[in-house]
Amino acid sequence: MDKKFLFSSVITVLTLIFFMWFVFAVAPNSPSSPNYPSDGATVIETNPILNVTVTDADSATLNVSFYEHFPEENWSQFGNNLNGTGYTANHYPENISKLFANISLPGFILTSSPAVANGYVYIGAYDNNVYQLNASNVSQHIANFTTGGQIRSSSPAVANGYVYIGSDDSHVYQLNASNISQHIANFTTGGGEISSSPAATSEYVYIGSHDHNVYQLNASNISQHIANFTTGDVVYFSPAVANGYVYIGSLDNNVYQLNASNISQHIANFTTGDVVYFSPAVANGYVYIGSLDNNVYQLNASNISQQIANFTTGDGVYSSPAATSEYVYIGSNDQNIYQLNASNISQQIANFTTTSTIWSSPAVANGYVYMGDENGIMYQLNASNISQQIANYTPTISGWIDTSPAVTDKYVYFGSQNETIYQLNASNVSQQIANYTIGDNVDSSPAVANGYLYIGCTHYATLLQLGEGGLIGQDTNVANDSDATYNWTGLSSGTTYEWYVTVNDGTDTNKSSTWDFSVDTTTGGTTGGTTGIEEDPSNGGGGYPTFKPSQEQMKEGYERSLRKNWKIQFEFNNETHIIKLDNITNKTATITVSSESVTFNLLINETKKFNLNDDDYYDLEIFLKDIKEYYNEADLILKFIHEEIPGEEEENNIIEENNKEWNFAWLIVLLILVIAIVITKKVKERKSP
Repeated sequence: MDKKFLFSSVITVLTLIFFMWFVFAVAPNSPSSPNYPSDGATVIETNPILNVTVTDADSATLNVSFYEHFPEENWSQFGNNLNGTGYTANHYPENISKLFANISLPGFILTSSPAVANGYVYIGAYDNNVYQLNASNVSQHIANFTTGGQIRSSSPAVANGYVYIGSDDSHVYQLNASNISQHIANFTTGGGEISSSPAATSEYVYIGSHDHNVYQLNASNISQHIANFTTGDVVYFSPAVANGYVYIGSLDNNVYQLNASNISQHIANFTTGDVVYFSPAVANGYVYIGSLDNNVYQLNASNISQQIANFTTGDGVYSSPAATSEYVYIGSNDQNIYQLNASNISQQIANFTTTSTIWSSPAVANGYVYMGDENGIMYQLNASNISQQIANYTPTISGWIDTSPAVTDKYVYFGSQNETIYQLNASNVSQQIANYTIGDNVDSSPAVANGYLYIGCTHYATLLQLGEGGLIGQDTNVANDSDATYNWTGLSSGTTYEWYVTVNDGTDTNKSSTWDFSVDTTTGGTTGGTTGIEEDPSNGGGGYPTFKPSQEQMKEGYERSLRKNWKIQFEFNNETHIIKLDNITNKTATITVSSESVTFNLLINETKKFNLNDDDYYDLEIFLKDIKEYYNEADLILKFIHEEIPGEEEENNIIEENNKEWNFAWLIVLLILVIAIVITKKVKERKSP
């Protein structure tokens, strides 16, 4: 046979086998239920070992990731709320250097900021589209809706089951939040772009337009125009809604106060000396707002024509203020961050001089003020006195920060024009926890929810999902049809936890259902009831429980599954006795009875009896019913008994009887052997000639 033909045939067969494997390879099975803790169970330990059996039709080696499932968390509009503070108590990512998923949108620029709600991420793009992506994995495109113009600065607001967003085609859109390809309604303004992000309440949607108007629309059907108010120039930024009023600035140098029930009713306005770009802050009965006339203004929130005070900076104010009950914080193009008395902002408390102009708005949390400047430096200042710098983060490559940070109790997240997204320690921002370099500018403010950071990069029009969500840990190289485990530590009693796993065979990944269990260290847990349980103080805590069955339970037979170092404590004749599980294998349990100072091994289905008060009777029996390998538990039954202990003569009689039984058995065996030999001999004789 031709060797070349043989070689090419082998190659063809191998290629065909690989192709068939690739085409017909089956994804790993999704586990239907966990081994431990069982779904809906209550466990008595704060460090449970999660256990689930994983299988694969191709018998592949599997990698299993264990995740905590978070309830759906929202970051439903720009700045996270109507006050735009940027602070959130949502679950946050521990390490943003890990890209979980991303999606490149067809548009060439992305400056809109994402909103997260209902398990989805919503964002607008320069390609005229609004996108809806899976918040668990943004690479999964759920739906999109095409408007007639670019979506640049308007970020979506999610409320009432709808997504509201403005477009440069002069329209405001209302889309079904479950599937944004379903257009509910739209409203056509008088012309021009819409840069303003909508502010949505349960009744109304408020939004500004380049046609000089502020619009009030029915939140259930925005085609129904409730009212509008005409200013003297472009309304660039978003309104603030509070106290029954709508407050908004215009490029006509004015701040307006409108009736929130009918914004055509002009309550008052205040005229500054120049353009008002950014949104106001409303707090403490006042409206605080900056202007390009170099001033920050404090106005009476009930009638903003009444100026309470103002503070003059050294240059224009392009930043929105952040207000607490005591102070107002704001940045200026004069390179300073100012801290003003919230009751009278003409009283400067402190200031801090940065290295460059400031366009970013401050975030206030954790007792600190966080703010970035045009050189890309993020500052952390003492909120009680901002002249005291706690720390700053200076990147190796400078880049303008013109977006506001997202802040949690642990981290500060922000993007920069140096093509990097940063995660800093909120207690000391000089400590970089992680970063993610994207090779593109970031003009999008981040959203934090579900254990991820969502943020857009500008020129690549890519939405990034950074972090690992609720990843608890991983068990790798798990054999097919075997158990994957992970020790989840540091849980709290009185708390219910939800979790799930993903199973990967190197090619495909499958996700399980979401399961839950509760931790309660004051009850008997998953394996039966007790009258009490306490942590063992002799072990310095450590989560080892001591079970305390009642007398009635011990008389009836008390069944309890124990793990290593777990104990059962009971009373007998006013004396305390403790049973401790010292060790466990797949066949035996090593047990110590402390009151008897005895340690022994039990096999499955074996019983051991004890005399607890030195009389002639056994008082306790311990029976090893089963060993649950995947729980690493021994299932014991303890029971009070009153059984006479055999005396020496009785024991000898028992031995003698046993010997008689064995002698009789051997006699029968011998007789069978003799008969077999005789039969064999007869057969041979018949066969011989």
